[in-house]
Amino acid sequence: MSNATALLSLDMINELVHPNGKFASFGYPEHAGSRNTLPNAATAQSRARAAGIPVIHVTVGFSPDYSDWPAQSLLLGGARENQALKLGSWGTDFHEAVKPAAGEPIIAKPRISPSTTPTLRYNYAPAASTPSYSPGCPPTSSYSPPHATPTTAISRSVSSKTPPPQPTPTTTLQH
Repeated sequence: MSNATALLSLDMINELVHPNGKFASFGYPEHAGSRNTLPNAATAQSRARAAGIPVIHVTVGFSPDYSDWPAQSLLLGGARENQALKLGSWGTDFHEAVKPAAGEPIIAKPRISPSTTPTLRYNYAPAASTPSYSPGCPPTSSYSPPHATPTTAISRSVSSKTPPPQPTPTTTLQH
């Protein structure tokens, strides 16, 4: 991958955005629907591909035995008990509207922030170290730690019901 801007498609997985996902009761599918998040994200992906911009798909998920599950996480703590976010399951598959194209990288992360995910930081260093654009789901689309790469959230492709928890290098592109 060249040292270029990338589109990071964050957590657009069935568990979060599909009405049958285990987190549907939190209102994420309805919120995403009200903002046309999935069609807008699909458009962003198509435009990135057409422009030669790499599209990297990032999912939150855990190994089947949950050995990498963060028990103390306020947002992810209930995943094990509910058998949610298990890698390789329907829940961590990307929603049909935003499926990866052949050959596009898929990165799994056992945490919220993609910026601290070693696979992204080391294997896709250009995407992790140059400005990125991201459609995404809560709260990954609006949160980056202070040391993270500047990221621009594509506003109509983001479904996040809460603002970022602290000032971050994430900005929002209105379209």
